[in-house]
Amino acid sequence: IAKLYRIETQIQALSLEERLYFRRTHSRPQLGLFKQWLDKSVLQVSKESPLGKAIHYSLNQWSKLSCY
Repeated sequence: IAKLYRIETQIQALSLEERLYFRRTHSRPQLGLFKQWLDKSVLQVSKESPLGKAIHYSLNQWSKLSCY
């Protein structure tokens, strides 16, 4: 998530078209890596732990997050 915020900070001054391109080329791959990590980690972390709750929340909200 921090990497996505850094990308957004870098592109604030760009035009709408440039931001869209930058998101497609930089943010989308980061989201893909994050999803892979979530899918792998969900099986390894207790659902009741704080990290487990965050992982499950992220996976449950994935359709909304991936619209970004």
